[in-house]
Amino acid sequence: MENVLPGCQSDDTCKDQPCLNGGQCQITWNDFQCNCSMKYSGLLCETRLWCVDHPCSERVRCVDLQDGYECLTEAIFQDNALQYVANSSLLSPVTDITMDIRTRDENGILLRAASRAEVFCLGLLNSSLLVKLDSGASAELLAFTSDRVIADGAWHHIQLTMVEPTHSVSRWRLTVDGQRLGGSFGVGGNLNFLNDTNVWLAEKYTGCLGEVRVGGVYLPLINVPDAPQMSRFSRLGGHEPIIGCQGSPICDSQPCLNQGVCQDQFNEFNCSCSAGWEGELCELEVNECSSSPCGYGTCKDLLADYQCDCHPGYTGRDCKEELDNCLEFRCVNGGTCMDKGEAHTCSCPRGYVGKRCQWRFPPVACDADTKCLNGGVCIGGDSGGNCTCKPGYTGARCETEIDECEFRPCLNGATCLDRLNHFQCVCVLGFSGRVCENNREEHTERVPWLVVTIPLTTLCVLVAILVVFCMVMTARKKRQSEGTYSPSSQEVAGARLEMGSVLKVPPEERLI
Repeated sequence: MENVLPGCQSDDTCKDQPCLNGGQCQITWNDFQCNCSMKYSGLLCETRLWCVDHPCSERVRCVDLQDGYECLTEAIFQDNALQYVANSSLLSPVTDITMDIRTRDENGILLRAASRAEVFCLGLLNSSLLVKLDSGASAELLAFTSDRVIADGAWHHIQLTMVEPTHSVSRWRLTVDGQRLGGSFGVGGNLNFLNDTNVWLAEKYTGCLGEVRVGGVYLPLINVPDAPQMSRFSRLGGHEPIIGCQGSPICDSQPCLNQGVCQDQFNEFNCSCSAGWEGELCELEVNECSSSPCGYGTCKDLLADYQCDCHPGYTGRDCKEELDNCLEFRCVNGGTCMDKGEAHTCSCPRGYVGKRCQWRFPPVACDADTKCLNGGVCIGGDSGGNCTCKPGYTGARCETEIDECEFRPCLNGATCLDRLNHFQCVCVLGFSGRVCENNREEHTERVPWLVVTIPLTTLCVLVAILVVFCMVMTARKKRQSEGTYSPSSQEVAGARLEMGSVLKVPPEERLI
């Protein structure tokens, strides 16, 4: 103690035993200090330290309250809903609901309750949040969604609150990770009916849940002995979830290639590739030459690096540094080096351009080193020229066969077959001709009338003439034999009769 005269004594500040719960009072010059036992704290040892007795199980964090404790944990749910009831223990109006969530489940019910007139539901629809709320204080059901995807495998803190919690009705606001993502257009009252009805958590839901609070009161995810605090939710039933939040061991199979590192992102993974590799599984080697880093040189791709082979007259890593003399700056194709102070250039012969005379002008299609293809002939000599192609080919170097079927020459649904310098039509049934232009059915219908009708008519005429001729001859003979008498013919006929009756052949005599 300082500034205290010798012989001065302090008042007995501990005489009234101010320390509570077995705390030891110690006098400190007109004041006192309480030395509390292990289970209490505070100026007078008035605060109970419940977590000292380790009421929560392992892997669960105990948090002291003013009148009790909470056992906080994360848990995995797989369609194992939990049911709670507050039994009218909530002392404050229910104007907010908070929840920590991690999932890739696109649809599910996170929190639900209903009574005769009131309804509340917080869920997932197509990976976004959906809120339905009817507190009975408004004539319509409030329904709204979040403007962002939530089911992405990351942890998100959800907060649903009344904009004006002190009013009887108010608009509701939806916040995710501190960012406003939605809200109601209409107004609704508080959710005090949750104090007297059953509340369902994690129905048809797969994923993790952290702290879930209704009106600031925690919903225990694990079974906790009766906590001493006044305001609390008690579990009525449901299957015990798994403590912790761990997805399937998706990285155990080591899917990333070429020394890539697998990053577990809750039932999905991402590969962090080592230098020089890319792709979903780090399966593709990066082509460092794709950006054309070599200014005046040829690029050679290396693993996670590149190398430039410089043209004469240039140096440096990227072949962009020009050398200082014509001994190093070599011209090609017969060009002559011209020293122009700090720069060098080439005086090119006719037919070549470029800083080193490296390009033909005008460009040619063929020369001594570049031949025409498919039997084409280079017209212009070894110094360069153009290709004259054989029939059926085209292109600068006769590299392309002409497609004679390109303009569809075949008619009437025929199939065109591309041949070298010609085409062939495969006609459908009933058509013929080079391009299938003839219809066989029309032809066969016309030809029989000409071929059959003319001979048949001629035959009928001949038969008719023959019949008429026979009839005329028969009639003529008949007229000649009827109505005439001939004595000579009568005598001949009578004599034949008489002679026939007189001249009889005698029978053969029988020789005895």
